[in-house]
Amino acid sequence: MEDDYSRLFRLFMRLKKLLRSPVSSWFGYTYDIISAEDEPYLILANHNTDLDPVFLGLAVERHCYFVATENILRKESVARFMKRVFDPIIHYKGKTGTVSVKNILKTLRSGRSVAMFAEGNRSFNGLTCPIAPATIKLARKCGTNVVTYRFEGGYLTQPRWSSSFRRGKITGKLIHVYTPAELKAMSDSEAYEKLCADLFEDCYATQERDHVRYRGRALAEHLETALFMCPECGSFSSLHSKGNALSCSECGAVWVFDEEGYLNRGDEKHTVTEYDARQLEGLKKAMDDPDPAKVLFTDETELWEIGEDHRAASKTKGKLTAFTGGFMFNDIFMTPSGIEGAALFSSNTIDLTISGRQYEIHGRKDFCALKYKYLYDLLTNGQKE
Repeated sequence: MEDDYSRLFRLFMRLKKLLRSPVSSWFGYTYDIISAEDEPYLILANHNTDLDPVFLGLAVERHCYFVATENILRKESVARFMKRVFDPIIHYKGKTGTVSVKNILKTLRSGRSVAMFAEGNRSFNGLTCPIAPATIKLARKCGTNVVTYRFEGGYLTQPRWSSSFRRGKITGKLIHVYTPAELKAMSDSEAYEKLCADLFEDCYATQERDHVRYRGRALAEHLETALFMCPECGSFSSLHSKGNALSCSECGAVWVFDEEGYLNRGDEKHTVTEYDARQLEGLKKAMDDPDPAKVLFTDETELWEIGEDHRAASKTKGKLTAFTGGFMFNDIFMTPSGIEGAALFSSNTIDLTISGRQYEIHGRKDFCALKYKYLYDLLTNGQKE
């Protein structure tokens, strides 16, 4: 009787054979192969689409276990499928990764390879998200080769704020294979700088070089889940999308999102990266108000309490409000110091850990969770996600 790894390996190879041609053709995907000669290895990759595990799986010559967030276990049917087909190593967003780190090390020390997306997040603005410095400690501790792998073109193939894929070009690049000795010879700061450089992509710098057209329908729809401040008048929560257009209900400004990923207003072209930086500065300025009870924005949402079975034990509808000094859900006031961990899942779900319990805040399709995460980060440590 074959063991579990043999079953997963056989299934993994069958899926690769089945998916290689249609995925490469539909997405314009070309990639470097990660050789089995370097096994076992820890693969660290950047992350921009929901299909990144598929793209990376095609690039791996043999097999690897993926690190996935606990949110994929919300639906029982999905959880069963994931366990049966991939048996992922589960990581809880908004919490320290002690358990997932132990499972990663256990898998690597058993001679099996592991792949993880080092940012732990998909980009909202086209720039690779910050990578936790603790990732280097994990890389050193595993005692295996560490592969850095960078995807280019993923952000415009499926922007995090979009609900659809676009057809264009994605490239998978094997950047470096670090041996344990090579990592040991570097300081933590040197190794961390190399890792960040290996995985960094600026999607608009790539576009300036390649000028790829990413074709699809309704290219701007749901962009307001990433851009919450009007670049023209500075108002919050006034942007709305429809088709290829983004407009402001306060000042009437309109932008058209084109196939190369730019926001066009008249003869001017702007990037999501540029407007994201502008709205972060606008939020910082709004926080300078001395009144901690000043309302910044508010949304109709639903608070889920997550049970031990990974599903919602309760759901409560209510109003989420952000002040310059904290947050309120209905009549419950939450200070940043009372929140043990906060992260974003998908485009508009907020994961929270409070008093050891796990919660999620869900909104409508146009709900911008990012503005609440930015405010939380600024209140806690002056940093954004």
